[in-house]
Parts: sequence; C-alpha cells; structure tokens
Amino acid sequence: MRVLLIAFVTLIMGLSFEVQAADSARMISVSGHAEVEATPDRARVSAGVVSQAASASEAVDQNSAAMRGVFAALQAAGVAEADIKTSGFNVSPVFDQVEGRGQARRIVGYRATNTVTALVRTTATVGDTLDALIKGSANTLHGVNFFVAPDEAVQDRLRVAAVKDAQRKAAMMAEAAGARLGRVMTISEMGGGGGPAPARFRAEALASVPVSAGTSTLSMDLAVTFELR
Repeated sequence: MRVLLIAFVTLIMGLSFEVQAADSARMISVSGHAEVEATPDRARVSAGVVSQAASASEAVDQNSAAMRGVFAALQAAGVAEADIKTSGFNVSPVFDQVEGRGQARRIVGYRATNTVTALVRTTATVGDTLDALIKGSANTLHGVNFFVAPDEAVQDRLRVAAVKDAQRKAAMMAEAAGARLGRVMTISEMGGGGGPAPARFRAEALASVPVSAGTSTLSMDLAVTFELR
C-alpha cells in the first residue's frame, strides 16, 4: 500500500511538472519599442565661481561676493528663484609645485568653488542667460543640457505604439512557428526617456552665445508576454 502511495504521488508530481512545462512552452515574450523626435523646450545651465586667496576665509568671502552677482544675474535674466539651485560647494587647499622627489608640499593658499544649476524654462532665452552669467561674475561654465519637459500624453502615445510593436513581432513569430497569438499575459515597462542634447562652452570664449537646442529622441520600451494557441 505504501509503495502504491509513493508511486501515485510521484506520478502526480510528474504530471504537474509536465503541465507546467507545457504551459510555459505555450507563451512567447517579446519587446516593444517606440520613439519620437521632439524639439527640446527647456534647458539646465550649470555655472559657478572659482576663487583663490591666501586663507580659506578670504577665498570664501571673495567667492560669496561673486556668487551674489551670479544669482542676481540669473534672476535679472528671468530665471525664477525657485529654479536656481546650488549644486556644489567646496573649499580645498592649494599646494606649491614641488620639483624634487621626497620634498614636502606646502600649502600656499585656498580655493573656494561654488556651482549653481539653473532651470531655463524656454530655450529662446538660453543665450541671454549665458551672457548674463558671464557678466554677473561667473568664471566657470560647466555646460548646457537641453531637454523636453515631461509630457504624460506623449508618454501614453509611446506606450500604445510600443504595445502594437510587440504585438506585430509576436504575431509574426507565432505564425512562423505554426501557432496563433492568444491573450496578453503580462506587460512591463522597461524604461525609456529622452536623452538631453548637451552643448558645452568655455567661459573665456563667450563674446556672444549662439545656441541650438537640436532634437531629442523620446522612447518607450515594454516587455510583453503573450499566450500561444
């Protein structure tokens, strides 16, 4: 009796495994992709001030005075106070240049660095903002990143197009395998977005600042699992 029970359980487990394997074999997973070109409508500008003095306090004082000019220039260019953010501040020693090996390096001063990032809500004013920064005592310009403002309606259209792309691929492969495409089992979003279009400049080369936002590619990727019949 015990032997028969063990054999029956083993048989049931074997059948269960075969059914699961058969179920998994009747599914197909594909990726769906969609993208659209868009013109950036916003930009992030990063700039700052580097100051050096004999003492740390002097370097910070000089840097703070110059940064007040940077903040004022940004606001005068139309950037809202809420769109201006300090993105980095550092004070570090400056050492002398040692020619011989084994010689101790001496601290000859201190360097204060303050960086600010500003959100420019219209690309038409980016050039004016850059001009204002340089005139407002900024001596380092780290770059400009153009991007497309988040738009859920655009994202939804990309999702729909990505699902259709996944359906097309799955139907083609199912037909080639002699099967028919069934219901959707799972859909998961794998990400997407729009890569910023960077434009970088050297501060000392800015007599006038012509800039171009170019285009950005917005994309959506989905993973979709279909039933096969």
